[in-house]
Amino acid sequence: MALTPDKLFVLTVALLTWGGVFVYLLRLDKLAKSLEEEVRARELEKVGE
Repeated sequence: MALTPDKLFVLTVALLTWGGVFVYLLRLDKLAKSLEEEVRARELEKVGE
């Protein structure tokens, strides 16, 4: 199985795409955690009142 230029191009595009998806999911996880902390803080404020 030789890597022809066509296969190499497809492989490169696939790796870049999945790399982008992975980075996006990491950012989404970080955003979800910060949102969860903010919700907890607001709930604690309401309980404290």
